[in-house]
Amino acid sequence: MRYLSILAGLLLSCAAWGQAGCTDPAATNYDSSATEDNGTCAYCAEGEVALIIEMADSAGDGWEGAFYSILSENGTSFFGSLDDASTGDGLSAGTDVLCLPEGCYALTIIGPPGEIAEVGVNIYEFGGLTIHEGEGAWGPMLFHGSNTVNCGILDCMDPNCINYNPFATEDDGSCVCVTCEGDLDGDGMVNAADILEVLGMYGSDGCDWPCIADINGDGEINTEDLLSLVGSIGIICSFE
Repeated sequence: MRYLSILAGLLLSCAAWGQAGCTDPAATNYDSSATEDNGTCAYCAEGEVALIIEMADSAGDGWEGAFYSILSENGTSFFGSLDDASTGDGLSAGTDVLCLPEGCYALTIIGPPGEIAEVGVNIYEFGGLTIHEGEGAWGPMLFHGSNTVNCGILDCMDPNCINYNPFATEDDGSCVCVTCEGDLDGDGMVNAADILEVLGMYGSDGCDWPCIADINGDGEINTEDLLSLVGSIGIICSFE
């Protein structure tokens, strides 16, 4: 009986050292440290590409308003941030996994300039192409999936212009850029419609950057923004 007790103790000890998780390397949630498969393995559907987004913050305080944006050719958008990453601590490191249909996508990191300097992002296809590695602002970038195609597009590449195309890979000189402040809706003039844009978010201090209603850039939508806009009412914007 004494030997059986010792054997049982050893078996329990070994079981305690085991770690349950997904043990299939082909799964998007594969856990290399797992010793026992728990049936949680996840896979992308046929025709989809698993996009791994590894996020980091050099200050260890999260992205504080910064986020990544992924825009598909048909206008579907995907957003995410280290602050709400699928795995990780949400402050210094985190990872998202997205299953996307093969196609051309524009990838961009957006955020307050001071925060962008702390952001680190590695983006790659599961088991395949590395799309981006590094810190700081970047984008837009294009990827297609496992079947490489030419995603090159001629169009306006200036994000400050009203006909900016995030998919453009070569500027064709067609950019139409408004040169006056206060034209929040891009219709070429500062009018009541722009005031309504500000009033719709008036009093907000949690506006995701960039926030068009925060005219003076102080992080809040308040009376100062309204006064600045009212002073420009009636201006007809010029275009470049």
